[in-house]
Amino acid sequence: MRFGDYMSLEDCKELIKKHCNFLVDSDIDWADFRFTNVSDVFGMVSFIEDSYILINENFGLKIRDIGSGDVSPKFEHPLHLVRLFKGRPVEYVPINISTIDFIGRFSELFENEFYLMFLDNKNKINKALSKTNKNYVVITSQSIGGEDFFEYMGGLHLKEKGYFVTKWNPIGGSDFFAYQIPDYAEILQSFGIIKSGAFLSELELFPLIKQEKSLKGLTKNKYDIIVCEAEARYNLALRSSTGIGQKIGWVDSYHEVYGVGPTTYIPDSENIHKYFGKRTGAIVFTNTHEKIEIEPLELGFTEENYEIKTVKLLIKSIFLHKLLPLVYKNENNTKLTLKDYVRKIIDLTLEEVLSDLQTYFPE
Repeated sequence: MRFGDYMSLEDCKELIKKHCNFLVDSDIDWADFRFTNVSDVFGMVSFIEDSYILINENFGLKIRDIGSGDVSPKFEHPLHLVRLFKGRPVEYVPINISTIDFIGRFSELFENEFYLMFLDNKNKINKALSKTNKNYVVITSQSIGGEDFFEYMGGLHLKEKGYFVTKWNPIGGSDFFAYQIPDYAEILQSFGIIKSGAFLSELELFPLIKQEKSLKGLTKNKYDIIVCEAEARYNLALRSSTGIGQKIGWVDSYHEVYGVGPTTYIPDSENIHKYFGKRTGAIVFTNTHEKIEIEPLELGFTEENYEIKTVKLLIKSIFLHKLLPLVYKNENNTKLTLKDYVRKIIDLTLEEVLSDLQTYFPE
């Protein structure tokens, strides 16, 4: 490979095999991997653009995590389910519906096992669907090795470090963002919702699917925001005109900035900090399938700012929305207005919302 080349499909498969510990080798011929954790299905499909869940030959389900350039989520989780029929959208539904409605409309998400298949041959898809009733996550060949793929791989690394990962930010745009919110992470761990961090899409599955309870120590005990810019081609993530260089302005407003993408060499952390600044870092994947993080020398935000407060509201909203039809209504039993709904989110603590969820949806 040379400067500017894309990582090959086989190398991408090796990266997934080595660094996605919720995937194991498939036990059927026409799938590449098998998922061991259903919540990771949501994280992957929401982040990789050309990916979807295939239920049968003519029916698919796509999960979209909108970016900050789209309409503001207004404190609702910016994630939607798109039903596909013969490749065309037939239904567009916000995912922040009640748990009862979710089970009724999307029960197929919790049936059978999930397998990962790279769509490089349509005959392989047709063969699989004609011989089994398994659920498949399908990622098209044009996305494997693309920017969305490295956004996901970089986001997965930060999730495992305890960050909340999404493509949304209330004040500006980048490929994706990672938020360290230790007080919320500890609460969600104690309720058995997450093990360390999470893609926000994965939080939608509670209380349908829970993790083992964990009080895993976090890598940091302060707030933190990382702005991530991904590149798909070798050696572009750490340049002044691409990757990290595109978002370097965020450093001046006390954010950390990461370049994410493939590389043919192991970067020198001293050079990165000297050239881009102490609040810059990187997550890179080498052509020999290694994953390397270069951490900033200096943190950005360490106190709760507007962005952290807004993401906290967003997280509470994900859970609160599942209870609205049962608990949170006006005195006359009518639906809350948006103004009242936002006020309700602000007034309630995350513990109160999760305790109510456990009451109405016990294990």
